[in-house]
Amino acid sequence: SVVPGGGSTGFDVSGVVTVAFGEAMDPKTINETTFILTVGSTPIPGKVTYAGQIATFTPANKLNASAVHKVTITTGDKDLAGNAMVSPYISFFYTRQVFSK
Repeated sequence: SVVPGGGSTGFDVSGVVTVAFGEAMDPKTINETTFILTVGSTPIPGKVTYAGQIATFTPANKLNASAVHKVTITTGDKDLAGNAMVSPYISFFYTRQVFSK
């Protein structure tokens, strides 16, 4: 599962994105090249960590306001037995509009 969930709206631009895997994964395979966050085709820089079957993407900066963000988990992610994901997992969410005072 992914937080924010697919099609979610109003996600905080300061938020982190998490992915919960259904089994233990090889931590060496969960990184910035296998857990990708983009706006359009532009990658969002950030850091990926993995613990307790949950991968967390922490953006280096606030996310784009009022934008569609795409989460991609690639087939480079492998379980502890070395089995790669069968196909990439893709999800989308929308950030909320930010108003300045």
